[in-house]
Amino acid sequence: MLNVSEIATSTEERVLTGVKVSQAFVLDGIKNTLALADRVVPSQVADRIEERVSVIPSATPMIHGAFDFAGKLLAAQRDFAGEMIEIFQPAPAKPAAPKAAAKKAPAKRTARKAA
Repeated sequence: MLNVSEIATSTEERVLTGVKVSQAFVLDGIKNTLALADRVVPSQVADRIEERVSVIPSATPMIHGAFDFAGKLLAAQRDFAGEMIEIFQPAPAKPAAPKAAAKKAPAKRTARKAA
């Protein structure tokens, strides 16, 4: 028998694993690029870059705020979807009352005419 829940869970796990592996590749690539730049870029240029970058505010509060908002938005959407499901969910079946045995009326007898 087809188990949709199992298929969905398995697919979710594979997608999440793929995303994490891709993210790890990107992070490693950035780290390697920065390590190479430290060796290749002259120190005078690196110092000027650091001076300019040091005045830029940290992106951490913005990133945390954006993800906090996304989490709240996702929670609101989940609640909304749950309420929609409840609205359109068929009412639970009420147990049927036992049917009383139908009494048959006695068959009408027709009088036969004597000939």
